[in-house]
Amino acid sequence: DGQFTDDQWAEVAGTFMDKMGFSAKASGRSATPWVAVHHGLSKNGNDHIHLVVSMVREDGTYVDTHNDRIKAQKACRHLETAYGVRQVEGRPHGLASHGLSAAEQQISARTGREPSRVTLERTVRTAAGMASTEAQFITHLREMGVRVAPYFAQGRNDVIAGYKVGLRGEGERMFGGGHLSRDLTLPRLRERWEDTAQGHTDAAAAWRTADRADRTGQPAPRAPVRTAPSNADFDRVNRALYEQRERLRSIEPENTQAWADVAQDTAAILSAWSRQYEGATTPGPIGQAAADVRKLGQIRRCTAQGPRHPRFGMADAATLAYTLNSGGQGKVGQAIFLRQLLNTMKAIHDAAVSMRQLRLAQSIAHSARTGLTELRNSLPTIPETVTAPCPTVAQVHAAIHAQQGGITAPAAPLGRPIPNRITPTPQPDPVATAVRRRPPTQLPPTPGIRR
Repeated sequence: DGQFTDDQWAEVAGTFMDKMGFSAKASGRSATPWVAVHHGLSKNGNDHIHLVVSMVREDGTYVDTHNDRIKAQKACRHLETAYGVRQVEGRPHGLASHGLSAAEQQISARTGREPSRVTLERTVRTAAGMASTEAQFITHLREMGVRVAPYFAQGRNDVIAGYKVGLRGEGERMFGGGHLSRDLTLPRLRERWEDTAQGHTDAAAAWRTADRADRTGQPAPRAPVRTAPSNADFDRVNRALYEQRERLRSIEPENTQAWADVAQDTAAILSAWSRQYEGATTPGPIGQAAADVRKLGQIRRCTAQGPRHPRFGMADAATLAYTLNSGGQGKVGQAIFLRQLLNTMKAIHDAAVSMRQLRLAQSIAHSARTGLTELRNSLPTIPETVTAPCPTVAQVHAAIHAQQGGITAPAAPLGRPIPNRITPTPQPDPVATAVRRRPPTQLPPTPGIRR
């Protein structure tokens, strides 16, 4: 956005102080001492200033800092518009998320690994997407090697109000769900799960087990062996994703709550696929696509509008994605699965454009068109002759075989094959064989003839 002069920065600082209610003109009270320091360009080339404000007014009274963050956001929005600088798009809908601290960036640059908070965010999102109940969520986390412990409500030891997670081998460092992502707090996750009396009982037992295991240092439970999905599994999940895409056609962009729900479910599916295909701590294009899509799910409760969107089949889709890896079988099923996910990402992109989240929409489009190109190229191409919007695996297999010039013969069955029709093998004529094989007759010499 270029650089401002000292006079421009002085005007910006004065306007900000007025909007915050620190000046005498805006508050009608005694002024607050403050100073602005023009720091110049940052490492990323951003011109900026620092404000140092006293919390005691000139008459000795204290400054009221209630809702100061909300006031600061509104003031920044006003300044962005007034001075024509680049606007933070997520601010109107409350889509802003936690950034990485300087310490996290330095550790990541030194070790070559992504920050622990990012790894935990993707893992927790995967577990939440695969779960249909709170107890399943806790179980999935522990099976994925994550330390998890509950937060109890104030003054209670039987009411779980939140949770904290950490990676094994990193000591006591743990993060609350809200520090990972706004939509991963326990109250927000509970809104997406079934609410039954049995579910509460199972969740309480799972939390007690997790808390006891974390305090005593018990090893993580062994994860179950997950078999590769069958063609029927792919067909069921692909149908669920297609039906969701059809329902999205009737959802208006103003229904921000429904679009946030869709973005959360889609990000969970992509996170699960990234964890298995790219690795738990080495995300690639699939992980980046999940990070882009999940930003639309960071909406604040106070700004959410409209009814929620159902999760029909989305837990099954995340579970199926968690079984896929780079060497897995069912490539045709994965190709259809990726097509349905890309269609959903296209719908989320269009919703972001309608919400005027243009930078977010651009990131989602880039992930879909460029980032996932390598994955798309590693899977079979669905022939153009397949016109069904949600074909089955068998239909695509048949189209691929027909495109290749014929149908591949099925594998030979086990055991001794029995032909459908017995055709006798032609046998040679024994008489003719005997004649052909009889040696020539030696005639006796005839008198008078010289041999």
